[in-house]
Amino acid sequence: MDVIAVLTIILGIAFIFGEIFHRLGLPRIVGQIIAGILIALTPLSGLITGNVSAALDMLSKMAIVFLLLLAGMELNLKKFESSIGKTIILSIFTTIIPLILGVIVGRILGYDWLLSILLGGALAVTAEGTTTTVLISEKALNTKIGTYIIGAGIVDDVVEVILVSIVSIMVAEATEIQFLSGIPHTSLFPLFIILFIVLVFLIVKLIPVILRYVSKERSTIASFSAVVIVTFLLAALSNTLSFGYAIGAFLAGIIIQKANLSRPEEEKQLEEELKVFTLGFIIPFFFVNIGLHFNIEGILYNPLIFLLVLGAGILGKMLGSLIAHPFLDVSLAQANLIGWAMNARGAIELVVIEILRQHSLITSPLYSSIVAMTVISSLLFPVAIKIYKKHDPRIMI
Repeated sequence: MDVIAVLTIILGIAFIFGEIFHRLGLPRIVGQIIAGILIALTPLSGLITGNVSAALDMLSKMAIVFLLLLAGMELNLKKFESSIGKTIILSIFTTIIPLILGVIVGRILGYDWLLSILLGGALAVTAEGTTTTVLISEKALNTKIGTYIIGAGIVDDVVEVILVSIVSIMVAEATEIQFLSGIPHTSLFPLFIILFIVLVFLIVKLIPVILRYVSKERSTIASFSAVVIVTFLLAALSNTLSFGYAIGAFLAGIIIQKANLSRPEEEKQLEEELKVFTLGFIIPFFFVNIGLHFNIEGILYNPLIFLLVLGAGILGKMLGSLIAHPFLDVSLAQANLIGWAMNARGAIELVVIEILRQHSLITSPLYSSIVAMTVISSLLFPVAIKIYKKHDPRIMI
């Protein structure tokens, strides 16, 4: 079937389930993930051909780019800058604790150090796509908790690169491959950071001038195009240097916010147009794609592995958030909610384990358990935030 026709069917199913769950008082993204799971478990899965899968992957990447662009444009920079130290502490604990638990679980299950470290790395990451979507939908991006969650997610991206780089060395030793696609050797990582900082510095000086010039034309279309071009440029640059798309897109949003367009109302209009485009069109594909990765057979045939992986993943993020709590200016309930937010996954770990599967370096039960863990963990924060807000409507303030 034609790719556009299949994407239309997928978008329609995602829309229906999103609205059903919205009427039930749950976030639309929960329904969209469930839609992906149901498609994967029914004859509709036959529609997901190679071309359709490639299109979904591309739309998922675009979703992350536009989401982080919005986050950068809407974020309260003064609040973000004032909390950067606490954010780094939060990111460190919510990364290290699940990493350690993952390695322990891997060794308990009898896996070698390579697979154990891989498992720990998969549990350590956080996917900004889910958390940012929920925060924007709940109008909570610039709250204290929202600032911590977004900031920790950005710091986490750098940690992800380091972790994946370490895994890439171990894979290289096992397969005689020098590099995984797009992932630099750890010894080169400092050079990539320096190069990225230099390029961003040059771009920060030039882009605001260009944006202000375009803004003077008083053409919303021209301004919108300029913003998209700048975002894609920085996202592509960030990804080329193996930092992923998120960091570049987030920086683009901050640069655009600080560019001080000639008309403040124009920037607000751009934000609203980007929000409608992102949440109404691209985001459903992102969450359906997460659901499509769900493999129920892997859970049914290996329940112990799945339960240990899921338990270590959830416990690791929650413990990390609670340990960081004394360093954060939040209540215990808010720290718990941050822990649920940091549990969101479904990004780089799926790419890495797919590469390892292609090289026969990961067992099928572990592969299925990690995929299932990413799907289920992505459902936790949107559900948790509804429950917490029901008990305390002011918890996100």
